[in-house]
Amino acid sequence: MCSTNVLTIIALVLNFLALIVVTIQTILTRNALDAARDSIESSRKARQMEILPRASFIITVQNDLRQWKTEFQTTITTLEEISARQDAAALHAIALQGLTSPKGLVNRHMYERSPNWLSVIWVTGAQYYYNAKAPQRELWRDNTNQPNFNFIDMMIVRYRDSITGLTSLLSYINDIVPEAYLESPASIGDDAFLSD
Repeated sequence: MCSTNVLTIIALVLNFLALIVVTIQTILTRNALDAARDSIESSRKARQMEILPRASFIITVQNDLRQWKTEFQTTITTLEEISARQDAAALHAIALQGLTSPKGLVNRHMYERSPNWLSVIWVTGAQYYYNAKAPQRELWRDNTNQPNFNFIDMMIVRYRDSITGLTSLLSYINDIVPEAYLESPASIGDDAFLSD
């Protein structure tokens, strides 16, 4: 046998051994990734179970965020119609719904008793809400008692920015709390299910 054939056979054997090592590494890596995924999922479920006793707080915050988001979506549609019609009376009515203070957007009692992460989400959502509701009063110029139709487009952009922020906050809540729990029927209080 010539030396070229011997070297070729040795190279094939080495390549075959390298292929076996790579295959084993791939299998081990896949197993490690599966184990990590399972660990992360278990950790997420454990966190979810820890916060379930305080779900009434979560539902309250979620409802506020959804309500604010829906209000902005409705206001955008209304403002687009007002702009098309140049309806001064309707614009004045929208302007009067603007806020002069953020006071009362978040219930103090619920805020103080809810988990810290949820309090932060709630106040952040209130900031998005107030950020759009405060300048809403500028849709009407009080000093001249005239509509400010030119301000409509800027307000719509502000509402859309707030909707994006509120949507992001809602998705964070949805990631933490199981949807099946949040959507469960709650027409009967917990005490009704307990034995005497």
